[in-house]
Amino acid sequence: MDLDDVDRRLQALQREGRLAVDDVIEDGRDPTSPLHGHFTWDIEEAALERWRDQARTLIRRVKIEVTVRQIAVSVPRFVRDPAEKHVYRSILTVRREEDTSRRVIIDEMNRVVQAARRARAIATVLGTDDDVTEIIRLAEEVIRKVRLEDLPHPPGPQH
Repeated sequence: MDLDDVDRRLQALQREGRLAVDDVIEDGRDPTSPLHGHFTWDIEEAALERWRDQARTLIRRVKIEVTVRQIAVSVPRFVRDPAEKHVYRSILTVRREEDTSRRVIIDEMNRVVQAARRARAIATVLGTDDDVTEIIRLAEEVIRKVRLEDLPHPPGPQH
């Protein structure tokens, strides 16, 4: 479906500059709506997607304390495995695997870059984008360094 049609429909659903998620879903139920094809209407498939989202939330909420170079850091116990969809790996296992560590850091920093680019676009409209551009530059620099340099091997976990 054409995103221009989606854009027009979303604009039509606005009320006083506000767009409610439930209104978008309700409109999407109509098979003739340009929004319809963007939803999963099969109840079992939609339930599985939702359960996966809930599982991801649970996985991300569990934290452990790891001491690295005398500094205690609270981190997620599990991180997304860049090589496998719907799979998370123990941070304690990942830290012993240089290649996986590198990919996890790059994935995390790419999420930072994506979020910062979105924030910069919004900040540009609001007239305050200078600092956000610096965040993007720094995150991209971290990605370059991680790709080029050997990762340090931290001492064994202390938690």
